[in-house]
Amino acid sequence: MWGWDAGSDAELVYSINQGGKWSAPQKVADIDWGKPGLPSIEVDMAGNFHVVWNQGVRGKNEIYYARLENPK
Repeated sequence: MWGWDAGSDAELVYSINQGGKWSAPQKVADIDWGKPGLPSIEVDMAGNFHVVWNQGVRGKNEIYYARLENPK
């Protein structure tokens, strides 16, 4: 999980390693403003990821949450 700084399309992205191969990066969410940072990740018993992060610009940040399903 990392912050992808692509100018106006900066978002939090993730990739999953399955069997020694990383998946292509995917967006956690389409917020469409600010820059992402400080992600915290928890995995539940079903293997789903729960992500909380902040996103915004200097002086104005919001907290976001996303649930990423287990890719099985």
